Amino acid sequence: MTPSKINHPNLPKPMSQLMPAAKVEPALVLEGVEIDHVIWAGQKSRLVHFDSVRFIEPDLTGAALREGGWEDVEISGGQLGGLNLTGSSLRRLLIQRVRMSGVVLAETELKDIIIEDTKLDLANFRFAKLARVRFVRCQLIDADFGAAQLVDVDFINCDLTSADFSGVTMQRVDLRSSVVQQIKGIIGLKGATINYDQMITLVPELASGLGIEVKND
Repeated sequence: MTPSKINHPNLPKPMSQLMPAAKVEPALVLEGVEIDHVIWAGQKSRLVHFDSVRFIEPDLTGAALREGGWEDVEISGGQLGGLNLTGSSLRRLLIQRVRMSGVVLAETELKDIIIEDTKLDLANFRFAKLARVRFVRCQLIDADFGAAQLVDVDFINCDLTSADFSGVTMQRVDLRSSVVQQIKGIIGLKGATINYDQMITLVPELASGLGIEVKND
């Protein structure tokens, strides 16, 4: 299975500098800037738009930036644990080495996204639409993809232990190099590509999902 082609962020070079703001204002628009070590933990705002922005080591822990727009954005390092981006649109993002435990991406649209070496345990992707997304060496333990749509999504060397795929629809999803133990909603993997060893690992969940009772006598 050929890895999905992903359009990379289009970031201006060189980028201008912006001093970290004390808080996020409603309907804030930031364009063509680099933001270093900004602290927006716990801030709340709707309809925030970031265009051609590079974040370096940001702290957005527990922030609520719902229904926003993120285009051509790079995030390197930092803390985004519990960040709530419900209903947002994310396009052409590169995310590397970020702690995003418990991030809420429910009902979001994610297109042309690369996420590398990032902690995404307990992440919420419920009802999200993912297209041309690549997860590389990410921890997705207990991640919730319930009722999400995944098209051209690659999970490369990720840990998806106990992830929930209940009600998911998939097209061209590659799981072959990742850990897929104790998967919930196993029927939601229809449309994914796995390897033989993964198939053996998933037999108990598959039997349970199909209502098959297994007995030794």
